[in-house]
Amino acid sequence: MEIILEILSRVSSIKSLTQWKCVCKTWHSLLSDSTFIRMHHKHQLSSILVYHVDRYRCGFFSGLTVSIHSPKSIKEPSKYRFPIESPFLRVESSHKGILCVSDGPCVYLWNPTIRETRKLPKLCSWECQKLPFGFGYDPSMDDLKVVGLWERSSDNLFQGAVYSLRNDYWKTIEVGDMFSSTLGPHRVMFAHLGKQCPVVVNGFLHWLFYYLDTSSSGSTTPYTAMVTFNLREEGFALEILPENLKLKAHAFGNLFGCLSLLSCGFDQIAEIWVMKEYGISESWTKQFSINLAGYYTPIWQELKIKRFLGFGYNGEVLMADHLYSHEKLIWYDLKSGKVEEWSADNSSRVGESTGFVQSMVSPIKLGKSLKLHM
Repeated sequence: MEIILEILSRVSSIKSLTQWKCVCKTWHSLLSDSTFIRMHHKHQLSSILVYHVDRYRCGFFSGLTVSIHSPKSIKEPSKYRFPIESPFLRVESSHKGILCVSDGPCVYLWNPTIRETRKLPKLCSWECQKLPFGFGYDPSMDDLKVVGLWERSSDNLFQGAVYSLRNDYWKTIEVGDMFSSTLGPHRVMFAHLGKQCPVVVNGFLHWLFYYLDTSSSGSTTPYTAMVTFNLREEGFALEILPENLKLKAHAFGNLFGCLSLLSCGFDQIAEIWVMKEYGISESWTKQFSINLAGYYTPIWQELKIKRFLGFGYNGEVLMADHLYSHEKLIWYDLKSGKVEEWSADNSSRVGESTGFVQSMVSPIKLGKSLKLHM
């Protein structure tokens, strides 16, 4: 039986494993067992899910799965239908094959591979949401947590909330004047966070925060800062990026286990910066430079690279190239400078991205009969 378990745990096709549950009662019990699900999960290779939520066909979702391991591969686009039909659905973040999906104040955990959904308790207070919901694992408590932040209309102060999958409830976190006290009450005219899914590094969630700085002369300059959430201590913090980064910071990533940042200016050069010592602002170091001269339109000199999608296992960068509705995925090898391009077919659109692994983990059973630790 142990040999059979080992062989089946290495089968990558979830569809095949689901069908094999019908072979007999023994196989159904075996393939549904939490021990086997954890064993199977550990053998699955991570990937980047490049997805698009169809705003015109409510509840429909399409995605391309791109392997981050060598050799690079891309699977045929998959079509999914979320159980809820709403034009406001948004994939917020992911963890181990479970997507965190929001519909206004309603939050769901969804495994699109096995098509199981878990609706979380509704937020009792939700006003002007300021950042995508974060979703991460706290190993100290063996708990998955969903994190939200919004601005209260009553006093314009910020308030957060964290949901514990193990305890099954939302906990309110007072944030107060964190933003104005750090950036200055008269300096911020406008503030919002980007649409990129938050990145988890070293037990912290990370978002980029965009704001306008008004000078004494009345002119405004856009800057970026970093919002973090400590999954263990359950606290928010706002950190100012170094001067050479806050003007052109574009997206966070996880490169070789370190917090990394892709910066893009108007000089056709993209830079990869890495925080060598986590939590030490002075340790931000420029690690790579990418010459994007070939990815500018010759007439308008506008950058065709619209989105950073993620890092590969061996230090490659996955980007999206959008030009006049023609879409490509581009792998750039940071070490060799080699570029690979994949054209997206007409049935798929390049939208957002998140880390992903095909999984048999049930969001319904998580925290109950199925242990969280994977």
